Amino acid sequence: MKKYAIVIISLILTGIIVLGGIFWFKKDEKPSKYSGPIEKITLAAYAGSYGFLPFIAQEKGFLKDNGLDVTINEYDFGLKAADALVAGKADIATAADFVLTSYSFDHPDLRALSTISISLTDEIIVRKDSGIEKPQDLKGKTIGVSPKTKAEFFLAQYLALNRVSYEDVKVVHMDPARIVEALSNGTIDAASVWEPFVTDIKKRLGTNALSWPAQSGQEFYYLLLSKEGWIKDHHSAIERFLMAMIQAEEFTKQHPDEARLFIAKRFNFEMPFVQSLWQKNDFAVQLPQSLLLSMEEGARWRIKNRLTQATKVPNYLDFIYQDGLKKMKPEAVTIIY
Repeated sequence: MKKYAIVIISLILTGIIVLGGIFWFKKDEKPSKYSGPIEKITLAAYAGSYGFLPFIAQEKGFLKDNGLDVTINEYDFGLKAADALVAGKADIATAADFVLTSYSFDHPDLRALSTISISLTDEIIVRKDSGIEKPQDLKGKTIGVSPKTKAEFFLAQYLALNRVSYEDVKVVHMDPARIVEALSNGTIDAASVWEPFVTDIKKRLGTNALSWPAQSGQEFYYLLLSKEGWIKDHHSAIERFLMAMIQAEEFTKQHPDEARLFIAKRFNFEMPFVQSLWQKNDFAVQLPQSLLLSMEEGARWRIKNRLTQATKVPNYLDFIYQDGLKKMKPEAVTIIY
């Protein structure tokens, strides 16, 4: 009887060891690579401080592993990348949520696929020798800003919070690269702009630069955008593209030092600057409820300031393609209406 019990216990222990080995093997086993036909995609991407995930996905082979041959065309800010998408020069683009808001009135076929970062990088930066020591000193000054971008919206909010009327400043519209030059040479007194342009301006102005956070803690969303027609014909490609972004997000969170080193080399950034970006961005693939609220707020502002002929805020649920991310990472979609 005792011998029989020993045999039973031995069999149970053997089973546990075998099952445990299978479990750990499965746990460490990498998912199989996509083996279907290769899909070519052209991505118009901002080569700057929010849009890193596609570049990481390309570097680590996640796009290729998901059966995608992606050509990345780089732009110096998201509005230009969105312009390429609108013009039919790209299948997917990266741009801020306010760009989608600005374009939604005239381009109802645009769609957000997901975020790739959530950011707090916009600043109001000024020349001290223009007589600006506090926000109220912006009254009567010339301020550079890129139209149809989040920086334009944040500038208006910042002025209002500091009791300066938008009509009491001279707003000059220009691309961010021109803003750097204009503020550096004194053509303008101040600017509402984002990284890496903020750091570039501070380097040029040195102790003559003064800046304040422009967002007042209000995050903005950097998005993957596409068009309704392209989406209808490329559901599988979108799902695989999103999976590559999810893998890039996971890699960035699990291996932050390696990700930061790659970004520093890829974009010729100094490491302290890259480390600061990691503190100001959450490189996340999501579709949160707050994205809808942000776009609605931006639309109300554009309508109120007559920056569009529209009089009604669009239903931004119609501008978000949820199915792809719901299939790849359902917990990342928290839109409830």
